[in-house]
Amino acid sequence: MVGQGRIFINANLTTFRKDLLKKEKDKRKDGLVFCAWSLDRKIIVKTSPEGEPIRIYEQSDLEDL
Repeated sequence: MVGQGRIFINANLTTFRKDLLKKEKDKRKDGLVFCAWSLDRKIIVKTSPEGEPIRIYEQSDLEDL
């Protein structure tokens, strides 16, 4: 069966934070972001596997990466 054993957890984020995560996906496609996640309603990104996690507060933080 397809998807058997897979678990997905969806965070309950505000519209503002959901939009930040969507914009992060564009940065990931461009190769500027390695990964991103939410933790306690905070958006965190890494620009490389070895890089330090960076907290994203607003859209301009993503533009400065």
